[in-house]
Amino acid sequence: MASEQLGTLANLSKSALVERAERILDGRRIPPEQTSQLRNMVQITQAETEVPVLVNFIRYQMGRKGQPSSFWEVLGPDVITTLNEINSLAGGDAAARKSAIQNFFGFLVRHYVYLSATRKGQPRPDQGGPRRQQRERR
Repeated sequence: MASEQLGTLANLSKSALVERAERILDGRRIPPEQTSQLRNMVQITQAETEVPVLVNFIRYQMGRKGQPSSFWEVLGPDVITTLNEINSLAGGDAAARKSAIQNFFGFLVRHYVYLSATRKGQPRPDQGGPRRQQRERR
């Protein structure tokens, strides 16, 4: 899933991270109601951006029983691959690594929330929900 390269650190754009996050989530059978798993990762990356530590935490979650495990079993390998790519691209630039990792998990959260809403039958914003329909009637 995460086979395409992110590029070089110089051109590691937010757009590339958004595309990667969306690709990781799209078309997957992801357990519902797991937004907290990704939000926890966003919080963790505020204090910790050493890739081995983050990978260790994700693997720990994959080994647990219950919902966290099933969630991370689906996403974990691709997320770990992406973290390792970010780490390689950043080299010794801790600030660039931190920014890229925080952005990546933020984009995962956003897209997961979007997918969760659309899977529950809520209209997608690009399909026009009740607010858009009301505006169009005016």
